[in-house]
Amino acid sequence: MKAGRIALIAALVLVAGLVPAATAAADQGPPLTVPAKELAASLTCTADVDRAKRDPVLLFPAFSTAQESYGATYLKDLPKWGFPTCSITLADRGYGDLQRAAEFAVYAIRTVSERSGRQVSVLGHQHGGIDWLLALRFWPDVPAKVSDYISLAAPHHGTEVAATVCTTLRCSPSQWQIRTGSKLLTAVNRKPAPRGPSYTSISTAYDELITPQPAASHMLGARNIVLQDVCPGRLVEHFTILVDPLTNQLVRDALEHPGPADPSRLAKPCSTSALGLPTLAGLPGLLGFGLRFTVNGVVATVPSEPTLRPQFATG
Repeated sequence: MKAGRIALIAALVLVAGLVPAATAAADQGPPLTVPAKELAASLTCTADVDRAKRDPVLLFPAFSTAQESYGATYLKDLPKWGFPTCSITLADRGYGDLQRAAEFAVYAIRTVSERSGRQVSVLGHQHGGIDWLLALRFWPDVPAKVSDYISLAAPHHGTEVAATVCTTLRCSPSQWQIRTGSKLLTAVNRKPAPRGPSYTSISTAYDELITPQPAASHMLGARNIVLQDVCPGRLVEHFTILVDPLTNQLVRDALEHPGPADPSRLAKPCSTSALGLPTLAGLPGLLGFGLRFTVNGVVATVPSEPTLRPQFATG
């Protein structure tokens, strides 16, 4: 009888010890399936990210490397503004399954937040914004680690261009996933973005790839800024938004103030020194970006959208 009571007490102690661990695991969301070495290899940071004095900024490109997307602007500007800066580059250059890409976003947020001892800000161009949003939406521990979310020309509601091309021809996995009506974006938009971060979505009316505007880039609960609403007629399209000086000012405004970007705080948003055109130094990179986008989009094609993983289907 005494032995039975001891066994019962031992079992209760064991269960009590396991419950917090199980709860903690549940609070982390789905486990990461990408190998740890591959996750670590994707992330590059400036040295001042450790014990940072300001929230670090994380950059996620789309259909390119971080250097190709942000080398002419944010990889240079953010450190000048005093922000520790990190970026992700995927081996598949962002043409693969965005459900897998989201794991790199989760890893980066957790790692940089732990290293810096602070929240982080995240910025993404095109589906780079969706990658960050997937991390925020489907991993419960992530929103508390993020202070600002900023997207540039992101297909929050998909793009009709991809819908037309993918159903007529073929597309890469991620191109299927950013088309209007995709299963992945339907899952993302099933619920509002989680509370905690400030959300800013910046888009251009002249976007030739993310259409129709402004509906395609509109994000519920975000400060939605169309560049031409700030500066009518501004000549910015899908790729030049990466080097547009007005966009640059709005990004900095969001990072340096509580809450989302606010165009009313900008001193001279439409000055003649900010025409919305790329500098000569940035033009070759943008032309190369467009060429690689076209070539890789043809090479990495699959016949249909990737199957939705259970956590995205039910989350």
